[in-house]
Amino acid sequence: MKIGIYGGSFNPVHRVHVSSIVMLLQQKFLDIVYMVPTYRNPLNPEKVLISGYHRLAMVALATQDYEDIRVSDYDLKNANTYSYQTITYFRQHWPDDDLYFMLGMDAFNRIPEWKGWLYLVRNTTLVVFARWPITASKGVIKTIEDAGGSIIVARPPDCIEHDVPDEVSSSIIRKGLKTGYTPDGLGLRKYFSHPSVQHYINANNLYEDGNDDKMVFVV
Repeated sequence: MKIGIYGGSFNPVHRVHVSSIVMLLQQKFLDIVYMVPTYRNPLNPEKVLISGYHRLAMVALATQDYEDIRVSDYDLKNANTYSYQTITYFRQHWPDDDLYFMLGMDAFNRIPEWKGWLYLVRNTTLVVFARWPITASKGVIKTIEDAGGSIIVARPPDCIEHDVPDEVSSSIIRKGLKTGYTPDGLGLRKYFSHPSVQHYINANNLYEDGNDDKMVFVV
């Protein structure tokens, strides 16, 4: 079985996160994908995240229509900081299956800085989502390939859909929720894969001014 593991802060999860996975599933490139909200980012420890409980709930809501997308609380439950810990867990439970570690281009370019990165690249195939205008570092590609790693670059489908904003990111959503601003001026609806995510954010008053300071890294 081909198992995708997609870790990220998902702060909040947005349409391209989900559509990128759906693309790979529909093309039969993967059989199942686990989305794994991170506990925190060790390379950016000062970055404020809302609670893991809320991020996990939003991912579950965003993917509720897709039976081949699962949500894992492993990182949050175990306060895992490093991706190699996550891959160790999945490898122990699926020793004979093919693991694919999914990440964005910006994160990919910093992999040699990650703790345990050699274990990660030797036990998974990296699936890197292209994100304009960021390009893959040739030096990083060579470092990973020299270490025995394999890399596949995938282009998220929403990059070419006419009804989706040109820019889709969690930071734009957070800004829009605080200020009402979006690049296309049409509001936030198109940024979410399922309307229940925005409803959840509004119902729990997430990302409002002054709210972030009280959010913690726990489930």
